[in-house]
Amino acid sequence: MKRVLSYFLSLLHWLTILLVFSWTGLQAKELLLENWTFQSDSQEKKRPILVGKPLSKQGFPFPIQGTYIIDLAIPIDTHYESLGLFIGKIQSADEVYFNGTLIGKTGRISPYSPNWFRSRLYKIPGKLLKPGTNNHISIRIACHERGFECGVFREIPQIGNYETLFQKILWQDVHCLFILTLFLGIFLHQIISFIIRRETKASIYLALASISFILWQLPIVDYFHELEHTEVTFLISMFFVAQTLVPVFILLFIYAILQETLHIPVVLVLSIQVVICFLHLIPYLYEQRIYLIYIWELSCLLSVLAFFYAFYRHINAQTSVETKLLTLGILAICVLGIIDIYIDNISGKNMYISRYGFLIFNFLGSVSLSIQNRRTYLQLESLNNNLEKIVSERTQELEGKNKILEKELHLASVIQNRIHSRKKTYTQDIGILAKYIPMQKIGGDYYDWHYTSKDKVVLVVCDVVGHGIAAALIASTLKVSFVEHSKKTDDPFDILQGLNRQLIEILEHAYVSAFCVSFDLKAKKLQYSIAGHPHPLYIPKNNQEVTFLEGKGQIMGWLNPVRLRIYERELLPGDRFLFYTDGLFEAQNAEKEMFGETSLIPFLQANREKSLSDLQNSLLAELEAFQAGAFADDITFVLVEYTGTS
Repeated sequence: MKRVLSYFLSLLHWLTILLVFSWTGLQAKELLLENWTFQSDSQEKKRPILVGKPLSKQGFPFPIQGTYIIDLAIPIDTHYESLGLFIGKIQSADEVYFNGTLIGKTGRISPYSPNWFRSRLYKIPGKLLKPGTNNHISIRIACHERGFECGVFREIPQIGNYETLFQKILWQDVHCLFILTLFLGIFLHQIISFIIRRETKASIYLALASISFILWQLPIVDYFHELEHTEVTFLISMFFVAQTLVPVFILLFIYAILQETLHIPVVLVLSIQVVICFLHLIPYLYEQRIYLIYIWELSCLLSVLAFFYAFYRHINAQTSVETKLLTLGILAICVLGIIDIYIDNISGKNMYISRYGFLIFNFLGSVSLSIQNRRTYLQLESLNNNLEKIVSERTQELEGKNKILEKELHLASVIQNRIHSRKKTYTQDIGILAKYIPMQKIGGDYYDWHYTSKDKVVLVVCDVVGHGIAAALIASTLKVSFVEHSKKTDDPFDILQGLNRQLIEILEHAYVSAFCVSFDLKAKKLQYSIAGHPHPLYIPKNNQEVTFLEGKGQIMGWLNPVRLRIYERELLPGDRFLFYTDGLFEAQNAEKEMFGETSLIPFLQANREKSLSDLQNSLLAELEAFQAGAFADDITFVLVEYTGTS
């Protein structure tokens, strides 16, 4: 805040210096000219008049067109080659004659084309001077804009050293350009801040207000009137368009920084100013511009009311430093603007002191944005610190819960491993080897087998749709149900119907594919039923092809009873079978190719002569070599070999 105050005091210091030097510059007159007369084109007689006072206030009706006349004695010791005549800004077009010879003109009297902004300084050729006697000066003017203060009135005409008079104009330009440079600094600061730090749109509005003010004041700088190809009509349009846009962007900036909504009355005020802006784009609209200026001044008053309305709403919610600063800025514009308008309407001499009000506002607006952005940064930093604290606390809480969950998952894994504790069975007539690889710590695959009698073995392989804890719980339910039903019957059809019935009674929307087979070692045959499960593979002892067992049936958990069939086939010595879940086929390599039957069947045919244990190990190694990364699904496979006699 101290730095901001220092900048503000420094700005006031330089503005004071500028005002002092500007005033002393205005007083540096070479020669005061008095005793003027004016001959109107509409009147026969010329009348004594006062320069420095508008013709409209001296009884001349609109439109005004005529000639200022004065006779002036030039001292003999005057430096003839360096004289100049300074008239200042004239409303609105002029032609200047010295001893009957045209020495300069601005604008055009016929056809009429005004120039309101250029200061008139004309060099007097030495050959036209008549030292020691009267010299005749006539200034022909034309002013057609009703409402304008016409004629030579902004300054008292001066005659003297041309270079000295030119330096006066130069100083006025430097003074104006220095002010505009400050506005340019504010514009660049806001644009760069928005681009680099992505600050609020208030920065853009303040930048647009600053650049609009620069464009508003540039036509006042005489230097631009001396440039080649500079159209006066363009400068006039630029002046009034930019003048109209300045309060538009200021009001938008205020509402943006106060975060107030643009209500309908405010939008209407802005719309009026935008319409005026577009009307000012029409070239050669001279007299009508005066009425547009009156409407614009009224809209500016409404803009001030709109600001105080926003200020009232904002201060009821909260009182902030930027609100106070913006209020000071608006008051500066209002006070200096009212003084400017008063002077302009009373004397016609527009002093442009309102520019200092706009400079103060833009400076305070820039400071307000910096304060608001700093506050926002601190709030975000505080929120970020609080968020980090909350995240840290939440992380610790989740880590604690995760440890508990890990323990529970470990216990569940131990329980499921015990469910799948039966890994192999070897008897005189049959050998069974099983392998279970869960995708996570626990999974939804289930297998089991039981001897229902001395010569009968019932085996089931199930695959619960889904993964994780829910699938593991359903698999546990199937374990209990299978044990219960396999004690009552060895019929695969009846066992699967019982599993399905109990599944539907306990759970909703739990779907399970299953394969159940009963080996009758005495009768040397097997019976099986399929419930939406992948078909097992039959691996004959001889060199016959590995084939799928036939069969079909609906998945369990959908209908009760489920549509199933019983299938039967003969058992031959050395017959092998591979029962599995779909995770075996769906293992993928780096190219996203599935293991599938195209890999599995050739592997089984090539390794059929191996022992059941070696075949299991080789198949597991083949899977791990094929798979890229972790398995995407639970994998279960059970190898069965019939070792009985024919």
